[in-house]
Amino acid sequence: MLSANKMMIQNGKGVISVPVEEDIQFGEELIKYYETNNLENLKEFIYDKYISGITY
Repeated sequence: MLSANKMMIQNGKGVISVPVEEDIQFGEELIKYYETNNLENLKEFIYDKYISGITY
């Protein structure tokens, strides 16, 4: 996640921050992505819940 945040900051897109209490749910979404190769669902999930530092 550190590398992803570096790239996002460099491009003015905020940062990804997953609270510890939601770590399991985040991991489950990653597993779904690995099993289905459907990046759109993962991107939407992260965008809706875990990106901060930008105005929508």
